[in-house]
Amino acid sequence: MPLQLLIATENRAFFEPILESLVKDGRAQVDWAQDSTTVLARVKAARPDLLVVDERIDGREGFDLCRKVLQMDAFANMAAVSDLDDHEFHEASEGLGLVGRLPSRPTAKDFESLLDLLAGIVPPPA
Repeated sequence: MPLQLLIATENRAFFEPILESLVKDGRAQVDWAQDSTTVLARVKAARPDLLVVDERIDGREGFDLCRKVLQMDAFANMAAVSDLDDHEFHEASEGLGLVGRLPSRPTAKDFESLLDLLAGIVPPPA
């Protein structure tokens, strides 16, 4: 069964071709949200296996959206797009419980690595 991804980005056209192979291979099903209101509504309605939040959304840092999601659903698995160095990323994301991060110019391999990591966290369907 494919993992359910929700990608929070204002730049779907950039990410869509990167994720195409994972969708075709059946590893992931992807849903898109271009603003925080939509993200919060979709997470509330049906928590995805992974929410990937772009560096900026709604003119704000993606970490702000991660905080809002965490307040609403403490069990949501999230990853952030960020080019911060390890120390800066740790400081900026501390307390958010992120399962991973992606560079601002991710490749399909970056997403595959994230899905491999997530497979160890998300229990298989009953």
